[in-house]
Amino acid sequence: MEVGVIQFWEHLQKGIDVIAKASFAFELLGIKDAFKDYFSRIFSSPISLVIVPYDNPEPVGFMKLENEILLEGRRVIDEMLNNLPEYYDFLVWTSASLKKIEIGDEEHLFLVRWAMVHCPVGYAIGSSGAVEVPKEMLRDGKERVYASFATLKKGGMFKSLTGGMSSGRDSVKEAVVNAIASIFVPYVEKG
Repeated sequence: MEVGVIQFWEHLQKGIDVIAKASFAFELLGIKDAFKDYFSRIFSSPISLVIVPYDNPEPVGFMKLENEILLEGRRVIDEMLNNLPEYYDFLVWTSASLKKIEIGDEEHLFLVRWAMVHCPVGYAIGSSGAVEVPKEMLRDGKERVYASFATLKKGGMFKSLTGGMSSGRDSVKEAVVNAIASIFVPYVEKG
């Protein structure tokens, strides 16, 4: 491991401070689950973890396509870097988006959860698995899906679309773990 990474790794074993841009409680819980799961597998002792919400929640409305939502995420991470003290070990942003895939003449829309994670030794983007949005849920036959507040309070669009087999919390955890792993795998693999 590089010297900066070793020092950061040792620092994390004393406790992890995260600030996260998340709009709903299930998102903050998914972020907590991701950090606990990832670092409990790496460190031999239990970790101390603090997650602080950043800013106000986004208004509920139409889901955005992935390019638009990822640009928004990058803007939020940059804003956090410019406006926050260097106290936090990790800056995290998460949101769901629509991913459009064309197969021949057919267009398919998928719900995907994204996470961006920034720390002193790296930055990465992670995603969850995807679930197809039924055509019946499209507004006016367009690639817009309305996320109602009631649906989000009940565990999110993932829970709704999978009949409870997966949840928004699960999708957040998966996306955040994938981003964290992308940052640290080069160092973990080297030993």
